Amino acid sequence: MRRFLVTCLGNADAIFSRLWAELEQLGWLGANTVVVLVGDGAEWIWNRAWIFPRRCEVLDFWHALKHAWRFARLQYGEGSKRAERWVHQLAQNMRAGKVEAVIQRLQRLTPSNEDARQYLKELIGYYRDNAQRMRYDEYLRLGYGIGSGAVESAHKQVVHARMRQAGMRWSEAGARRLLALRLQLLNDRWDMLDQLRHDIGGRLSGGRRPGGQRQPRIQIDEPGLIGHAVRALAPRLAMRFARSPVVIPADLRSRLEAARLELLALFRALDRMDLAPAEIPQLLLRQLFELDADYAEALWALDQTPGRFKLRARLRDTSAALERMPQLLTKFRRLLPPRAQSTLPALERSVRKSLNPGEAYNMVPTRNPQNG
Repeated sequence: MRRFLVTCLGNADAIFSRLWAELEQLGWLGANTVVVLVGDGAEWIWNRAWIFPRRCEVLDFWHALKHAWRFARLQYGEGSKRAERWVHQLAQNMRAGKVEAVIQRLQRLTPSNEDARQYLKELIGYYRDNAQRMRYDEYLRLGYGIGSGAVESAHKQVVHARMRQAGMRWSEAGARRLLALRLQLLNDRWDMLDQLRHDIGGRLSGGRRPGGQRQPRIQIDEPGLIGHAVRALAPRLAMRFARSPVVIPADLRSRLEAARLELLALFRALDRMDLAPAEIPQLLLRQLFELDADYAEALWALDQTPGRFKLRARLRDTSAALERMPQLLTKFRRLLPPRAQSTLPALERSVRKSLNPGEAYNMVPTRNPQNG
């Protein structure tokens, strides 16, 4: 179980087809596999989810909350403390899985103006249409993600960071080739380069432009760009695979356990402070939740049969996640309001002392949090 990136230049059907094909090739679509799909409520996502017969559809928690914030500002005014308290209570109810109670509460509200009335109707419809995808208490208990932030971050990492730099312009053929190579790099799948040359060649040979004109045939092998790229990379690939065998650091498990306990202490301390959502840097909080999920996944992977994962890629992802946490925590704490900054450190230390070490394994499959 590890991150695997999929992308393509195409429409919604193309990306879903590619996703299914990659999961099938990796052997991750077993007869009893449940595929968790996190979406923002767009119909095009749910309308294509049927390709995964056993699935769990999850409405992105932060998108659901963003809609509530919009209504609160219309109802109570921009920057209103009452709006903050209202959204804070609604968020707590949603995380507890009380979506029906939230909808009933919204139906009893009296809008303060016409704009609020119109948007309240939309908000109720949005929650009612997605109610079966908002069982957040159940998803959290099962260890499922409830936010799409990791996907949005991956999109920036795969596409934006490489292809949207200043002054860059791409042909469709060039963009496809570079994206394909970038996926091999980020997924650590250099063993697939030979197949990649043929796959891209087949897709780019003799297609049609949007206007119906036939595109010129593109030769991938000689003197194609992929052929040149493979030859240029060959010496580096030889060095890559000539490295000594990968060894799991002896302190990796203890570092992961300590990181999870530190985050758990922070989350529980924040709950006790009763801060309004607007006082908490929500984007950074979501990133901390995602890091916690990465650490839980890494602890689970350490217990699995050797050879089940690509160890080098697994360790690379885990090391990167551990290195991110100190800087992210510093930035998160610095953006809290002054009243929180003065009391949070002592509260975190108190909570940390009360934690059972086995709680580092909360939501780690097959582990008992009481005894690790």
